[in-house]
Amino acid sequence: MKFKFLNLSFFIMLITNILMLFINSWFYMWMIMEINLICFIKMLKSNKNFNNELIMNYFIIQSFNSYMFFMSFMLMESEFLKQMFLIIMIFTMMSKLGLPPFMMWYFKMMINLKCWMMFFINSCIQKFIPLMVINYLMINKNNMMNLIMLTFIMILIFLPFLGMNSYNISLMMSISSIVQMLWLILLISINEIWIIYFLLYSLISFTIFMMFKMYNIYHILDMYMLKFKNISSFYILNINILSLGGLPPFLGFMMKFLYIWNLMKTFMMTMILLILMSLINLFFYMRPMYSFLSMSFSSKNYLFKVINMNNKKMNLYINLSMITMMAMLILEMI
Repeated sequence: MKFKFLNLSFFIMLITNILMLFINSWFYMWMIMEINLICFIKMLKSNKNFNNELIMNYFIIQSFNSYMFFMSFMLMESEFLKQMFLIIMIFTMMSKLGLPPFMMWYFKMMINLKCWMMFFINSCIQKFIPLMVINYLMINKNNMMNLIMLTFIMILIFLPFLGMNSYNISLMMSISSIVQMLWLILLISINEIWIIYFLLYSLISFTIFMMFKMYNIYHILDMYMLKFKNISSFYILNINILSLGGLPPFLGFMMKFLYIWNLMKTFMMTMILLILMSLINLFFYMRPMYSFLSMSFSSKNYLFKVINMNNKKMNLYINLSMITMMAMLILEMI
């Protein structure tokens, strides 16, 4: 019975996300956020490794943000205060997403989530509704919004340094989630391509988190002792991490490339900052992989058992990545 109720909660969460695509009323958006919050808290409560204090903290933070959001759109009818309340609504959604400077609660929560499926839900599925709200808010662009976008770009450059000395995979993936959310908000300021980016990010993240769950990986040291069940698992994990980091020619790179390509014609300085930020982010993703691959190559048995660049499956993954890249370029040209 409990399992069926959890399935129902997850199903309602998905329905609320889909409904956000068709709603343009602030009040109904607020109602959907509250329903979504209740369903997610029920799922958190079912996780025995997640204590009640953290659940209560999460509930208070989300409820406070929802209250501020509700108050803002109710008072936004005043033309004199409209811009101020728009900014408040943006910041409430940033807090819900766990973006800087409201990220400490997010780190604390994600590190204590000992379930990769819940990690995926909170880092991907739960982010869609706040992103949709921000998307609607971006329609009313102003100079303050441009300042917020510039701030996001500067945060993107320095945020990965927070996880450079960390060996906790949960913390590193939390920082990764924040980085991807900032990318998505920057994409929102350009066009509707952000929804495609979000879907691809969710797909890549789901694959990585399920691999972590399969091999019980929560720490970089766990990767040192890792022995894959088959060579396909090794390639799938590494290719998806590289794709998430934006390494060419994988799919994650293509989404960032299309955004930078759109900026090239008008915002050259912004484009240069984003390229610099992408290189720093890539190093952030490569650091745990470098240690893992170094350990793999240091073992001759493991080397010949797993590392085989002539393997047909490896060639298949590379070919699929190249085909995907060409398809995205063709779509952009059209």
